[in-house]
Amino acid sequence: MQWYKITKPIEERYFVDVRCGIVAIRDHYYTDPDYNGLHSDTPGVVKSWSGVWNGDYWEVAPAHIAVAHEECARYNATKYSEGTFTVDKLYICPICGGKIEWVYYPFIKGKCTECQNNFDEGDFI
Repeated sequence: MQWYKITKPIEERYFVDVRCGIVAIRDHYYTDPDYNGLHSDTPGVVKSWSGVWNGDYWEVAPAHIAVAHEECARYNATKYSEGTFTVDKLYICPICGGKIEWVYYPFIKGKCTECQNNFDEGDFI
């Protein structure tokens, strides 16, 4: 797997995926097209909401779908430029596949939420 620093905005980087009782905001950059999971620990899933079992199938609340579309539009409105790291960026740990949380002050540093490995911003070029 290759890692890239984002250097320019792309159209619709984030998208809403609703299926199997889950609504999720997904990131085109980190979504594996061969894996169909939508849970919050799936690479490429930025945020997800689970539905409720109604006795026959999992049902997602229309309010969750609306919120997902609103947040997705906000994420897609974010502009990126080289060297700029914002909280809306999602990075996946190359060691364990966990999400990396970034700290921006006093230095830009990332730490994996799963394996606790530390990263610098230059590690994802």
